[in-house]
Amino acid sequence: MYDPNFGKKMAAAAKKNGGANHSNNDDSTIKQRQADPHSHALVLDPFACQIANVPDLGKDLIREFLYDVQNGSLTELNVIASGLSTGKPDGPRYFQFHPSLDLAYAVNKLSSTIAVFSVDRHYIQFSCLCRYLR
Repeated sequence: MYDPNFGKKMAAAAKKNGGANHSNNDDSTIKQRQADPHSHALVLDPFACQIANVPDLGKDLIREFLYDVQNGSLTELNVIASGLSTGKPDGPRYFQFHPSLDLAYAVNKLSSTIAVFSVDRHYIQFSCLCRYLR
C-alpha cells in the first residue's frame, strides 16, 4: 500500500473562506462543492482497459477518456450524466463495473443514490437504467 505521508498522522488543512462542511448536503454546501471540477477516481473498463471513466462530483457527470496504452495519454471522448437528470445534483463519487453482467454503477454522494447503467461491451457505451435511493 502506498502511504504518501510515510506513516505520519494526517492533518486537515484550515478551510479558506469558511470552506464547506462535507457532512452536510444542504443547498449552500452543494453549491460550494459543485463550483469547480472535483474528480474522485479513474476507473478503466475491464474489457479492453482503454476507456477511463472519471466521476466528477463538482460538474455532476462522468467523463470518458480514451487511454492510450502506448504513451499513457488520455483523450476526452464523452461525458455521461451521473443519474436520471432530475435537475438536482447527484455528485458522482465512485464508478464500478459489474464483474460479469453488462452493468456499471455510479455512487452519487450528494443525492445519496446509486445509478445503474447498461454497458455495451463492444462500444463501451452507457445508458442510465435506474437510480436507487438510499
